[in-house]
Amino acid sequence: MRPASKWLLPVFAAALIFTGCSPSGKNDMDMGNMHHGSMKPIEVEVQLTPDHPKAGDRTEVKAVLTQDGQPVTDVEEVKFEFWKDGQTAEHEQIVASSKGNGVFAAESTFAEAGAYTVRSHVTAAGMHTMPQKQFTVDAQ
Repeated sequence: MRPASKWLLPVFAAALIFTGCSPSGKNDMDMGNMHHGSMKPIEVEVQLTPDHPKAGDRTEVKAVLTQDGQPVTDVEEVKFEFWKDGQTAEHEQIVASSKGNGVFAAESTFAEAGAYTVRSHVTAAGMHTMPQKQFTVDAQ
């Protein structure tokens, strides 16, 4: 072996190892837009007004968004998906509008009495959550 090749291989191997371990300023999860408080999960409380809607009547559906006990303000989208139990196709989806202080609302009318599910789709603070609530629509 030549004298230069004796030290070239270990130097090259060390460079490879240390390059793989050095911080590059970017990793698989871009944490640049996150701050300390945003690591806590977003909590979504789904509310219906009235609590026991009747078929054919308007019902207000609200999503109250909080993170660490505070209203969420960094909200990209909130929408509600409704379906009657047993219905597998065609779920109704409605985009909610902001009412302020982390509250988003939309209105819907349920044509038939029965058991329903509403799922909220919330994209906020770099997270997506989809809590759902079951409720009953009473006959007129």
